[in-house]
Amino acid sequence: IETKEEEKKKVKKNINEEVKTTSQEKKKIHEEPHTSRSKRSSIRDPEISESSFSSNSTSINLKRKRNDNESSTNHSNKKSHSNEISTQSKLEHDKLKSWRKNIFMIWNDIANHRYGPVFLNPVKEEDAPDYYEIIKKPMDLNSIKQRVKDGVIKSTIEFHRDVMLMCTNSIMYNQEDSEVYPMAIEMKKHADDRIKTLRTYENRHQQSNTVFSSKQPSAGTIRRRISVNNTHDNK
Repeated sequence: IETKEEEKKKVKKNINEEVKTTSQEKKKIHEEPHTSRSKRSSIRDPEISESSFSSNSTSINLKRKRNDNESSTNHSNKKSHSNEISTQSKLEHDKLKSWRKNIFMIWNDIANHRYGPVFLNPVKEEDAPDYYEIIKKPMDLNSIKQRVKDGVIKSTIEFHRDVMLMCTNSIMYNQEDSEVYPMAIEMKKHADDRIKTLRTYENRHQQSNTVFSSKQPSAGTIRRRISVNNTHDNK
């Protein structure tokens, strides 16, 4: 009886051990694909990070290129704009210089008149104590010349206005039977004639420039004319 019971115990033990081994094997089978998946994912992760890094680097490079292009275009635009401003300012400077040359010729002509020295300098209070009480905007030839140099007077119209103001002040202050009154009348007429001559010349010159610029053919017209002439020559 004891031997039989011992055999039964051994059999049970063997069965339990076999069950344990099979259960352990099943667990291994179930755990292996999980571990392989985790390994695969760990292998893929650096690949994904590398691809994301490369995409980020390309986007950064594209942004840099765009910024470089934008900065270069902005720089070129600024440069062209500054060139336009410099050429425009140079043209204006040359124009003003030419005008001053002409206006100083007229000024010299007026100052060299026989009555020019009378109007050359401001009126002194010793000679006319109440002059500055009557005349609110005094003017003289030297002050007009200085105003041209300082850029206060920039056109022939403004120059004409100040010279006429100078003569009109003298006519207003002096009485008709005074010595200076006929001088102021003659000076006004002489200066008015000379300045009007310059203004007529300027208007004609401006009109001729506008007509010349309007008659200038375009580049396309010139090319068409050249092609037509070439076809006629070939015929």
